[in-house]
Amino acid sequence: MSAMIISIIALFATLIYAPFYMIISPFLPPETPEAPYIPEVKTITIEGAEYKNCFLDENLFFVEKPDFNKEAPDYITSLSEYYKLENNWLYDNASTNSKKDLTEKLYCPEEDWEELKAYYSDPENYYYQYKATPRYVSEDTYVEGDYITVSVTDGEMFKKLLVNESDIRISDSNSVISITSNEEHTLFSFKRTSKDELFCKHSSTFTVYKGTVYHQDTRIGNYITLYKIKDEINEYISELLKSNGYEALFE
Repeated sequence: MSAMIISIIALFATLIYAPFYMIISPFLPPETPEAPYIPEVKTITIEGAEYKNCFLDENLFFVEKPDFNKEAPDYITSLSEYYKLENNWLYDNASTNSKKDLTEKLYCPEEDWEELKAYYSDPENYYYQYKATPRYVSEDTYVEGDYITVSVTDGEMFKKLLVNESDIRISDSNSVISITSNEEHTLFSFKRTSKDELFCKHSSTFTVYKGTVYHQDTRIGNYITLYKIKDEINEYISELLKSNGYEALFE
């Protein structure tokens, strides 16, 4: 099948699906949020030394992930392979936990656990950042900016921007709208980075459209699905952006 035929079929499917989804979405039952996963603190012994995981604040990932496939593991056990990092931490490369974040994969020496746990749990030990990507209709393009560091007074509230979509969106019959990509809107993503610049967490995409903040979902062809978000998160993002030069988006 030629590329042109495939493109025509995809366009036709998009033109049918997007309007149909807009019609039926208010009548669909709300998605059941998943129960939060609570990681378990574990202790392992390597060459007589004890290491513990879960010292990181949850949902953190490497700023620059080492390429663990380039070198052989430093330690091999019957359950996993461990790579030793420069700070004497261990990275658990077991395939059984490949979908989990660093909370459970990274181990530190047991004697350092309390201090590191306190450090990564303190909102003062993070940079808070956002990035804007405006849609310029006249130019028919998106222009992506760089992450900008801002001062925040409530680091715990900022963390709520980085959680799962079910904790952000409103689940009611009028929570979904659809726009076309050529309508004026601005995309925003948020990030927090530990001040030792080892770990970070990115948000999914938010969109400011006609003065309201939405959580962006899938884009199918020329249609973009937007979800209304919870009032406290909407208010927080709006005030954060207004205080950093984006008042015009909310007028």
